[in-house]
Amino acid sequence: RLLVREVVLDRPAQRMGAYGRHLSLWLRQGDARARAVAFGFGDYADELPAGAAIDLVFSPKINTWGGRRSAELHVIDFRPCSAAELAPHGASELAR
Repeated sequence: RLLVREVVLDRPAQRMGAYGRHLSLWLRQGDARARAVAFGFGDYADELPAGAAIDLVFSPKINTWGGRRSAELHVIDFRPCSAAELAPHGASELAR
């Protein structure tokens, strides 16, 4: 598990999967950009517009789709950047 702070959504969160249960997120921090997938977070789509800044806990993964491989982030949890600080070493859950 890794933590990145103050990452910004490049685009609004998009629902994906059966019944829109999951989210596809396009993130940026400085010049770096990455795609993230948030399984089971579909209900939060309206709370994640383009330009929103969040703190994100994720696992890096290699996605293979249609014969192509790409790096992506699998979201474990997130919170708006204005939330209270994390406990040392991410010991507590992130507030949502």
